Amino acid sequence: MDKAPNVTRNNGYARGSPSTPTSRVLLPVGELSSSQGAETVAQALARYEGGDIILTRVVAVPEQTPLELPDRMLRPHREALCESVDSLSDSGVDTSVKRVIRVGHRPPRIVAHTAADHDATTIVTRSPDTRPSLVPLRRSWPEWLQANTSSRLVVTHGAGELDHVSSILVAVAGGPHSGATVETARALAVDHDAWIDLLHIVKPDASDERQAQARQYLEESQQRLQGFDRHDTWLLEADDVVDAIAEQSAYYDVTALGGPRSGRLRRSIFGSTTSDVETSAESAVLTVWSEDTTP
Repeated sequence: MDKAPNVTRNNGYARGSPSTPTSRVLLPVGELSSSQGAETVAQALARYEGGDIILTRVVAVPEQTPLELPDRMLRPHREALCESVDSLSDSGVDTSVKRVIRVGHRPPRIVAHTAADHDATTIVTRSPDTRPSLVPLRRSWPEWLQANTSSRLVVTHGAGELDHVSSILVAVAGGPHSGATVETARALAVDHDAWIDLLHIVKPDASDERQAQARQYLEESQQRLQGFDRHDTWLLEADDVVDAIAEQSAYYDVTALGGPRSGRLRRSIFGSTTSDVETSAESAVLTVWSEDTTP
């Protein structure tokens, strides 16, 4: 086992040493705890992209609490971090795992600072236990992270732990996150020898122009799977996008889709396909955000 993480401070946050591989996958544990599903995705991305995992113990303390925690308070977090590393090792992870403890006042900000300090290319975490339903216009912490970091963000939802992934449904559209969603699904499929179906939905009375646009979305997504033969495309006619995806999700181990594009006000009034699928899908769900604006 490698040595315990060194905890120092920088602008109110414990800081570790930056990693050097091209791909750096940040996996938070602790206040923004991971799940087995998040660990599975992080491992798949790190292996596929030839990078390492930055396993970060997030320690949030009250605003009035000094950040210079005594060793007796840090010791349980070091032990918990060691257990997390052991869990990754037991699951067969064969990539480099860097351990970091970060102390701050707000978990999302701690993760954002860690991602910036370590040039994380991807952040993988589970969905929050609660949503800010009482304040509809308030961003959830995944949305806050997406807006305040330059990393790809992958959030896992649902009860599925992704132990055995044999099939992945990827809902594609023309949004800025579709490319990253397909690439994330590809990494997971390669790691598990799984099948990918690229799905786009149009209404039964869609115009010829809309049908052509749908085929273009599928073709562009398929180009990101060049060299990966275990996939197919599917243009499905349905009146309700959310119901159609939720119904089909029952036949797959994982459903992947891009993060919401509409603003919080519009989502609070009209709803969001992404958010509705996250809560209604019958499989584990991956929601992917990216700074990449390529469809």
